[in-house]
Amino acid sequence: MDANAKKLLRQLRRHRRAAEAYERARLKTIEKEHRGLGLTDTVVQRELKAVGVDVKALLKDSSAEAKELPKVHKKLLALVRPPIMPGDLVFEIPPDPNVFDVRPPAVDGFGTKCTGLDRGLNLALGEMNLLVSEQGGGWGWQATAGSPCLTTLVFQFTPPRAGNIRVDAYVDFKGQFALSAHNHWYTSTRADIKLSVSSRLYQHYWELGPSETLINEHRTDSSYSGWIDRLVKLSYSTSVSAHDTVLVFVEVVLDTNAHSSHAKVDVDFRTGAGRRIRVPVIQMRYF
Repeated sequence: MDANAKKLLRQLRRHRRAAEAYERARLKTIEKEHRGLGLTDTVVQRELKAVGVDVKALLKDSSAEAKELPKVHKKLLALVRPPIMPGDLVFEIPPDPNVFDVRPPAVDGFGTKCTGLDRGLNLALGEMNLLVSEQGGGWGWQATAGSPCLTTLVFQFTPPRAGNIRVDAYVDFKGQFALSAHNHWYTSTRADIKLSVSSRLYQHYWELGPSETLINEHRTDSSYSGWIDRLVKLSYSTSVSAHDTVLVFVEVVLDTNAHSSHAKVDVDFRTGAGRRIRVPVIQMRYF
């Protein structure tokens, strides 16, 4: 890795620390402003009592239902994995002097700090494995300020010659998810899961690649679950100079939300050998 690439990685580490401090301040401001508006569970319950609603009974029913939700998700996540297509994924191609494979280990890996996210980075295998199990609280009238969770793996390529290249970044997703939301007339309930992947690279400037969404589910009064077993290919082109390090970034964004105790989300791309997010190879092709 050349000096320019090392400098960029140092700058990105400083940027992450500054961004995390900014995000903490932003979320604190949002929550403070929302409390100032007076829209909270306590305020709503007080107003319901004023018009004769039995709030105590509602709280009892709400608590009982919230305790049942983890049992529902346990059954959803116990669904048998769909049959796997026979045959192995083969990335080898006949020898071609214009094609270079970039394989693990990754040279760096990092992610934003996210409440409730269990993240496993394995640079040697090129893996970023994610696990989230989240259930909201209360009736959902308080503001919940959150941020998407970004996880990044960085790979390096040293071009043997100058020219135009096409980048094909392969990302293997194997995992499952479930989300439930059961809204009531006295609650504000929703459950959301969005999972996407993108790639970009840097040599002397940033070259932005494509993004692809794998999960985009939103519920207010239903449940849903599913398996993800996909090999995503992110392709884009750029020009490179010879012998200067190219850093290739593969970035996964996971955004989850469980608003009120009647909402729950689970995302598992980590448990056991059958669940993972892996970058097996990035192919650099001169054209």
